[in-house]
Amino acid sequence: MRLFLFFLVVMISCTNDPKLVQEFVSYKQQAIEQIKGAELLHTENGKLKVRVVASSVERFQDIQPALIFS
Repeated sequence: MRLFLFFLVVMISCTNDPKLVQEFVSYKQQAIEQIKGAELLHTENGKLKVRVVASSVERFQDIQPALIFS
């Protein structure tokens, strides 16, 4: 009986307001790509010009796309 009442309370307390769900899971704020332990190399004419090492890289695609290195 207690188990039934527990599940009844849980099921009644859950709501799915679409506006709240959309605010919570906003795709504009989530990274579309995540890389762990990244190393980015840029070469010109076969010679290394830039080397970027990061523990993580996150790519965001919005009005202004961005890469965040950390």
